[in-house]
Amino acid sequence: MVHDGVVGYSLAGPPTGPPAALIAAAGQLAPAVLSLDVPSGLDAASGEVHEPAVRATATLTLALPKVGLRERSWASSLSVTSACPRALDAAPTLNLDVGAVFAADEVLRIW
Repeated sequence: MVHDGVVGYSLAGPPTGPPAALIAAAGQLAPAVLSLDVPSGLDAASGEVHEPAVRATATLTLALPKVGLRERSWASSLSVTSACPRALDAAPTLNLDVGAVFAADEVLRIW
């Protein structure tokens, strides 16, 4: 299994240089790819797929599902996990109120 975390939420345009080479190699190295946050090469905000892009077997996205992950063909399974430990999620100093999304578990299976 390959763990993909080359380019995440901050992608702006097609990957180039060494990141592009790593992304292209990921699909050739292993039949299974776990992408962290979003598959590299996929625009998290729009869902636009750049070349090269990882076609993930599974994606573990952080905090909340990204709009760009609506297209299911780029991740066979999608789960979301808290980006912070539970104690930090509930910290009143951060003024966060996300409800009880992660009350039962720190990973929530979407599909």
